[in-house]
Amino acid sequence: LQGYPADVPADIDLANIPTLAQLLNQAFIQHADREALHFMGNSWSYRQLDQFSLALAAYLQALPLAKGDRVALMMPNVPQYPVAVAAVLRAGLVVVNVNPLYTPRELEHQLNDSGAKAIFILENFAHTLAQCLTRTDVRHVILTAIGDRLGLLKGSLVNHVVRHVKKMVPAYQLPQAVRFNEALARGTPPDLALIDHSRSTATVAEAAEVLGVEPGRIAKTLAFRVGETAYLLIARGDARLGNAECKAELGGRPRMLNPDETLALTGHAVGGVCPFGLASDLPILADRSLLAYPTVFPAAGSRTSSVEIAPERLAELVGARWVEICRLPE
Repeated sequence: LQGYPADVPADIDLANIPTLAQLLNQAFIQHADREALHFMGNSWSYRQLDQFSLALAAYLQALPLAKGDRVALMMPNVPQYPVAVAAVLRAGLVVVNVNPLYTPRELEHQLNDSGAKAIFILENFAHTLAQCLTRTDVRHVILTAIGDRLGLLKGSLVNHVVRHVKKMVPAYQLPQAVRFNEALARGTPPDLALIDHSRSTATVAEAAEVLGVEPGRIAKTLAFRVGETAYLLIARGDARLGNAECKAELGGRPRMLNPDETLALTGHAVGGVCPFGLASDLPILADRSLLAYPTVFPAAGSRTSSVEIAPERLAELVGARWVEICRLPE
C-alpha cells in the first residue's frame, strides 16, 4: 500500500462497484478519451477498448456458451489480452488466466480443472494447445498473433518477422480456430456502423441535437421490472411507457430500475444503455412505435456513441419481441 499514489484508495467500494464488468464500464465512460494501452509504438484509448470489447463480447454471446462458462486466456502482454478480458466479463463469462509457458500436460490439467469451454491463445503457443485439445472440453479456439492489432502494414511486418525470421511460432494444427480479428468482425454486423460523437448523446434531447434528427428517431432503451422479471424495452425517444398497456401485455405495472441495478444487469451505465453486449440474459422488447421511421438511433454502450439501423433489423439483431406498450405525445 505504501507504493500506491496518494489519490488511489486502499480499499474498493463494493457497494458501488459490485462486479468487474461494472468497474470496466465505469472506466470506459470516465476515461473515454485517455490512453488505455500502448504497445510497440501504437496507442488505444479507453473508448476504443470499449468498442473492441463490445464487439468481441457480441461474438462470444453468439457462440453456444452459457452464462458463467469458463474462457481461458493464454496470452502475454499484447493488446488482445485486455480486450479479451473485458469481452469475456461483459459477455457474462468467467476469465481463466493460463500461463503461456505451460507444457501440454500442464495446460491440459488447467483446462480440465477449470472446465474451460473456449480459449484465446497467441499463436506462439498454439502448438502446446494442439497437443492436448482433444482431451479437454474446449470447443472454441480464438487464435491471435502479436501484430494483429497493429494495423495492416505494421502488423503484417511484425507477424512475418515473428513467424519466419525469428521463428517463434512452432508448427501446429488447429483447423477449427477462428482468428482474433475475424471474431471482432463477426461481432460487429456490417449494417451496424458505430457513430462516435465528440459530444454527449446521453439523453434523447442531446442525441437528437447532435444527430440532427427529431427526438422520435432516438431509440431509447428502458430497463424495468414487472414483478420479479427484469425487461429491456427499446422505444422511440418521444414515447412514454404506459402503465395500463404494460399491465395488459406483461401482467403488471412497470417499476424502473435504478442506475446501479441497470448497470449491474445490462453492463451499461445510464446514458449509454443499449440492447447490445448485455451482461445478463434479459428479455428484450421493441415497441411498435419505432416502425414509424425507416431508421432509428439506439445508443452503442457509451454516453457519446450510437448506431443507425432499421427498426426491423434492430429487433432481429437483439432478439426482441414486438409489443405495443408505449404512448405517443398528443
